[in-house]
Amino acid sequence: MNSTTSPFLIDAFMSITLCLLAATDVSAQTALVLEEVRIVSANGSVAAKSADGKTSPIAIPKSATTGAVAEIRQNAGSTLATGAGSSAVIRVPDLGKVIMGPETQVRLPQASEAGSSLELLKGRLFLEIDAEAVKKRGEATFRLKTPAALLAVKGTRFFAISEGGTNTVGVHQGVVIASTDANAQGLEVTAGNAVKRGSRPGSRHAPAQCH
Repeated sequence: MNSTTSPFLIDAFMSITLCLLAATDVSAQTALVLEEVRIVSANGSVAAKSADGKTSPIAIPKSATTGAVAEIRQNAGSTLATGAGSSAVIRVPDLGKVIMGPETQVRLPQASEAGSSLELLKGRLFLEIDAEAVKKRGEATFRLKTPAALLAVKGTRFFAISEGGTNTVGVHQGVVIASTDANAQGLEVTAGNAVKRGSRPGSRHAPAQCH
């Protein structure tokens, strides 16, 4: 199975998911701060924009003698983007990996932005976060911010989509807690379930739709 593309074949998953939501208080939790991520694979058009606004195309170098592939470090404040028909794999040191689908933008918040660990601006992401690795970081949780929700991750495999004013999160394994902000009561989304929420003006806090 091709891990860079298969996670985005989610139509079958979405058609059979059931709604299983429980309210959870996330106001006392804090977000893990990521100082850096590493790009380990870039297919097609992939670019990075640094905190100072400089944009550079991403090409993963390979050793001419060993064939080993290097990793490209991206620091806090950077934004990564993929073009049409493109993808990228990001390693989150000691925690897991993130796969970016086509036409996707992801931002790594700076340390002063304590509300989230990673931000999905638009597009499609598939994430694998190690539960035991998260526990070793203490009480903080890995948090993914989307245009419509804040997702607290307890170690899981899940996808997040932000397209056409609609945001969807679906869980393959583990638990994700979805809330509108860091101080709101969240909804637990468990394995085999997905929720949708609008992100257009006026619909940001519309009730989540279960599938």
